[in-house]
Amino acid sequence: MTPKVSIIVPVYKVGEYLDQCVQSVLQQTLKDWELILVDDGSPDGCGKMCDGWAEKDSRIHTIHKQNGGLRSAVLAGLQQAAGAYTGFIDGDDWAGAEMFETLYAAAEKYGADLAECGYIRTQNGPDELYCSDAEEILDEQTLREKVIPEFFDGTGKLPYFTAWARWNKLYRTATLRQAMEGCRADLQMGEDCSQLAAFLPLCRKAVVLKGACLYYYRRSSISMTLDYSRYTPARYDAFISYCIATAKKYGYEGGGFARQKDRLLTLDLLGLLSSTLPVEAKKKKIADTLAHIADRRMIRTPDSPQGPLGKCCLWLFSTGCVAPVVVLGDWYARMKK
Repeated sequence: MTPKVSIIVPVYKVGEYLDQCVQSVLQQTLKDWELILVDDGSPDGCGKMCDGWAEKDSRIHTIHKQNGGLRSAVLAGLQQAAGAYTGFIDGDDWAGAEMFETLYAAAEKYGADLAECGYIRTQNGPDELYCSDAEEILDEQTLREKVIPEFFDGTGKLPYFTAWARWNKLYRTATLRQAMEGCRADLQMGEDCSQLAAFLPLCRKAVVLKGACLYYYRRSSISMTLDYSRYTPARYDAFISYCIATAKKYGYEGGGFARQKDRLLTLDLLGLLSSTLPVEAKKKKIADTLAHIADRRMIRTPDSPQGPLGKCCLWLFSTGCVAPVVVLGDWYARMKK
């Protein structure tokens, strides 16, 4: 019998959190689901944990594969998904008990290809809630005239939606599978944004729920979004190039993605400063990141210690080196022009 929802969980080095993630699926008020655990070659015993869960519940399935990254794990799970709709949970996150029942009911009620709820970002401090202030029913015209143009050619942001993320959404499986045909399995960053870039042009209706914070996003040290060692200019270029090509496929220019590259690189500068990378690796990453920011206006006034460049200089000075002169000197001079 076809389940209502397939839930895909990419699994890699999340042994500390995987049980909580799976338990949150078992506790869903919607009972007609299948859970697909994709062991992406995890070296920490997660594969055995997945098999153990599959032995306990016939609705749980495990895929074991060589490590290929998040995108390849998503594609492997999607290939096996049998549900009418497909959702995602990261292995170190968890879902509120009513999440999938709520999203499924909204998608069915409005005949939507995509339903989104809000999310809660949790770490060591107070939880942060991100949700819509109003229920939004986005028909095909609104998607074509407002959402997609802003996403592809404007600011790169998503009007009405709360996040680029794939994990606080429920997708019609047939539409998602069509969207992901031919997608690059080797993308190593921007996986969520590029998935939306492929999906939105095929989406006929979407619904964003009001005040429904039903997904728990754990900002942990293992979160892929916080792993600055994987952020390289080449991976940024591959991600942006794919999104621009996708935009042009549907008649857009993709200028929003080109601007997003500089914005994301600038945010990386600030993230790098608080990362746990070794000092020498951090110095090199800062220099490489600065060298690949095309729009100098993204790096505010260089004399200001509050700007990204100023903060980088202060940190580099604190290491006892002359890197602000040797590594950042050319960038600083260009910023002064």
